[in-house]
Amino acid sequence: MFYIKNGFVTDDSEHINAIFYNYLSCFSVYKTLWGKNMTQSRKITRNSMWPDTVVKMKYRTRYGTGLNSVATVQARIDNLSSKGMLVITDDLIPADTEVELQIIFSDSIGIGAIGKVLRNDSNGVALIFTQIDTVKLGECIMNRLNDV
Repeated sequence: MFYIKNGFVTDDSEHINAIFYNYLSCFSVYKTLWGKNMTQSRKITRNSMWPDTVVKMKYRTRYGTGLNSVATVQARIDNLSSKGMLVITDDLIPADTEVELQIIFSDSIGIGAIGKVLRNDSNGVALIFTQIDTVKLGECIMNRLNDV
């Protein structure tokens, strides 16, 4: 997949993450709403999400009503990057579990993705995206910013 950055075509997803950061840092309201400093030393920047941004996660489990039953969880997103996200939930989803995701920014703005659980601890569930349209993700973020 190719992307446009500063009028040039690139296939580097790190440029897309930089564009997300530039979009978000243009809005001082966003940076001050939650009192968090967005300056990070990470190569891929994680950005705090709006309090009403949620994700619906669907995954297969060996527990519950039967072997390989499907579980569905809705939870708040703490932070998001072009590579993954941290979800606030008490649900214990084992590491390496594949998860179908529906990220919901508002009633009319959302995107589907597929991810994999990296870890599950007291901070929540850390997921890495295995399939996501980063261009559409950027459009969703911009549309949500314009809704504020």
